[in-house]
Formats: sequence, structure tokens, C-alpha cells
Amino acid sequence: MKEVDCSEFVCIYLYLLGLTKDVAWLTTGDIVSEGAFLKNGSYKKLLNEGCSIEHVDGKDGVFDPNFEPQPGDIFVWRKDGGDGHTGIVYDYDSTTEMVTILEALTNSADMDTHVNNKFPHLSEKERKEIKTLGLDDNHTRVSYYQLKGGALQAHAGWKGYFRPKGYSKKLK
Repeated sequence: MKEVDCSEFVCIYLYLLGLTKDVAWLTTGDIVSEGAFLKNGSYKKLLNEGCSIEHVDGKDGVFDPNFEPQPGDIFVWRKDGGDGHTGIVYDYDSTTEMVTILEALTNSADMDTHVNNKFPHLSEKERKEIKTLGLDDNHTRVSYYQLKGGALQAHAGWKGYFRPKGYSKKLK
């Protein structure tokens, strides 16, 4: 799991969740809408009966200001130029509006929030060194972002959250 990209990571998650019969091959371009999921032959062919993906926030560019992501939701942003990113919501704290994400990426649009929340016990100098040297880059990881921050809802190309439906496994 250390060297997968973000879309591969989400595809593995969908398989382990029981949504698909095998690991589908999707890019962020394939997961920007419910329709885009279904246009991908790999995903459509592998989808287990009764399973689906529901676009729960951000459909048609409409965002609910009161939306709270749930564990298991998938977030997606994708710019018109092709850059994109996706990951899985692990937890959401409505008091702090902090979203804990499972993702695979090189670095983040909001490394300050991520590193400051992951390493609160370190000094500012030590946290700066982690960011400068990229010590928390290039692998699957747990990340911490503000709900309406630059890595999520305020990110250019933000598409919203998707929720897997009808799967057979229980989230832990």
C-alpha cells in the first residue's frame, strides 16, 4: 500500500468494502460524478449487485454549508487541467471542523494544518523541518484538514463527497 496513488487507494478501499468484485481501475476523472463512475467499464462490470456510489455533497457544483462528512465518504477534487486527488474520510470532528482523511499522496495543499495536527507535541522548528524535508510525503497516510480549508472544500476543482451504498463489510 505504500506506493499506490490516490485513485488506486480508493479502488482498493471499494473492493475491500465489498462494493466491487475486484479492484477497479479508476482515475480521479472517473470519479467526479455518479455518472462518471458508471461510464468506466471496469467499475461498472465489477460493481456488486445492489451497490452504488451516491454524490452526497457538491453535486452539480452545489455545496451544502451544513454538510458534515461521515466516515467512509470519499472526497474528490479535480481541476480542468487534469490534476486531481481523492481520499477517504476516517473521522470528522464537528466541534473543530477537522476532517481526518486516509489518503495516498506526495504532499498536501495544506501541509501546515496536516503537520500541525499530526505532530502537536513537536516544536514549530521540528514541524517546519518535517514540511521542508518532505518527511511525511510520498506514501499512504492519515491526514488532518479543515473541512472548509485549502485541501478540501476550498481547493480548486472541488467536486464534493461521495458515499458508497449497499456494501457488505462494516467500517471499523
